[in-house]
Amino acid sequence: MNMHEEKSIIIGDDCIFSNNIEMHTTDYHSVTDDNGKRTNHANDIIIGNHCWIGLRCLILKGVSLPAGTIVGAGSVVTKRFIKENTLIGGSPAQCLREHINWNIHRL
Repeated sequence: MNMHEEKSIIIGDDCIFSNNIEMHTTDYHSVTDDNGKRTNHANDIIIGNHCWIGLRCLILKGVSLPAGTIVGAGSVVTKRFIKENTLIGGSPAQCLREHINWNIHRL
């Protein structure tokens, strides 16, 4: 997890994170328009309650995941999602299924 430019990564309760996940609140450089005004500002990342982030996911600045979100392995999450209890995945991530729930079954 990399927080820069006074931005935060906020993680809710009861979340599960797999291995090799990256989260970045910034691009680590500035991009400016023709007038010299910065166009790529840093932004917080918000992970809601009871989210499950799969193996090797990349979560970028400005992402917000609502409660009950599952992020499929290898996904690149670049935007905010609004609906709770969804499965998202892909590159860039998109909604794959709605009205889902998850829990861990111990063997």
